Amino acid sequence: MWPSDDKMQAFRALPYSQKLRVGRCLARGESPTDPQMATAAVELAESYQRQDRLGAVAYRWAPLIILVLAAPLAISAIDRGDELGLIINALVVLTSAMHFALSPATRPKNMARGMEASRRIARLHLLTRPPPGRGSAV
Repeated sequence: MWPSDDKMQAFRALPYSQKLRVGRCLARGESPTDPQMATAAVELAESYQRQDRLGAVAYRWAPLIILVLAAPLAISAIDRGDELGLIINALVVLTSAMHFALSPATRPKNMARGMEASRRIARLHLLTRPPPGRGSAV
């Protein structure tokens, strides 16, 4: 088991569609309204912030650099009539553009704002939840 597994239990418990939703909320600087997803958003943002400086910089800027380098290669493949080169470079450009657009790590200010909002929702849920064993009497 990886050492980070115990730190991201709420995020790993979510289905894939909710993981994508949590990532999009963080990228926009918002918080999910569901308390379980808010807890997962805090875990995801903290995992991004735990990265070392070089890893964080590379994860943030590598997609943009790859996009800038692969786009001229795709255009060059069009000029040469190289269909395989065009397809490969177009896929690289598309993947890099999507990563840059959707990844919370490419917008650290939005991610920090979303993490704080998610912390407030998760904390509010913990404060308003009834204590265990204190349900209505039957």
